[in-house]
Amino acid sequence: MQKLFLTVTAILLSLLTTSLNAQYKVERIRPLQAEEKPLNKGLYYMLPANGFKISITVQTTVYKKGIYSRYAAALLGITDFVRENKSVSEIENIKIRNTVIADNNQIFYVRSIGKNGILPSLSYSRQGVLLGVNMPSVSTSASTPTPKLANISRDYSKQSKETHNNKTIFPFAEMNVVDDFDTIIKEELRDDQVIEQTIVTSRTVEKTEEQRAKELAALIVESKKQRSALISGYSEVNYAPETMRFMYEQMLVTENEYLRCFTGTSHKSNHTYEITIDIEDTVSCYLVGTFTSKEEPLYLTLKKLTPESIKQVERFEKKSVDQTENTGFFVRYPQMVTATVESEKKVFAEEILHVSQWGTVYSLPVGDFTIELNSYSGAVKMLKKR
Repeated sequence: MQKLFLTVTAILLSLLTTSLNAQYKVERIRPLQAEEKPLNKGLYYMLPANGFKISITVQTTVYKKGIYSRYAAALLGITDFVRENKSVSEIENIKIRNTVIADNNQIFYVRSIGKNGILPSLSYSRQGVLLGVNMPSVSTSASTPTPKLANISRDYSKQSKETHNNKTIFPFAEMNVVDDFDTIIKEELRDDQVIEQTIVTSRTVEKTEEQRAKELAALIVESKKQRSALISGYSEVNYAPETMRFMYEQMLVTENEYLRCFTGTSHKSNHTYEITIDIEDTVSCYLVGTFTSKEEPLYLTLKKLTPESIKQVERFEKKSVDQTENTGFFVRYPQMVTATVESEKKVFAEEILHVSQWGTVYSLPVGDFTIELNSYSGAVKMLKKR
């Protein structure tokens, strides 16, 4: 930023001592209404205005408890397991950058003076923002159409970046019923003797949840024993190393599937929200939105940085207008701001950026110059005599 101040100061001092040869004049004009026609002979350009695009990456974690989570501690001694179904969103990263549009309040008309007046060549952005004067690469003719202000609205889009999904499924299929037996003892009196008769009836009943959990826990314990026996060399078959590795990995996969029925699962997904904010003249705080599970709102706050060099620009603007009625190209000394995205408790991102429309617009003297402007701010980037 100090480099920008020194460059502007050097340019202003050199221009104050430059002799002028007026061949054109630059005039500020008001925005044209829909029914009005633009002036025929001359060139038009606009200065840039800045907004902000905020990229917010939010990580959402969805927790789903296991179907046997209530037995995790009792049967397997597991205490770290998902106890309830829930979703948690947290901000992972925030980036702030400038956006550029044409400033509809800063439209200028360049016309020639006299019969021999020569119009300079202008370089534009696609939105009609002036990028340079008499630049060697890109130029426009006097028939350049009037720049129009691009329509910019608040953009609130959601893009899925990454998803890890671990679904809980029942890991195996087996009979979910068991045989149950009822025994009935029937006593019958015959010839003064009591005769007992045992009647056994069978029926099929569904297993209880606890029974199924116990069976699955037993499979997990047995799987651990088999994996230990495999790598300890207790197997009766001399397997090749690749075969043993494959068997071990497959057993571990199956065991982890069983464990998820007790521990539960979680999956994470990252979503990036792009928010575009247009800056108003007197507003320095904007509501960005709410993106976390705690529903804490985020705000964009702008704090102006006022360098001493702006006073030199203001003095030069007065002198240049007083020296001659023929004004040269209007450029801008941009306003630098500290842009901060924060909640009431935490600062998430902070950058030094432009709000050019809050800066000072001043006129350069008329002359045969090559001028290059900063495409984001409209500030003088390079100026030299041709």
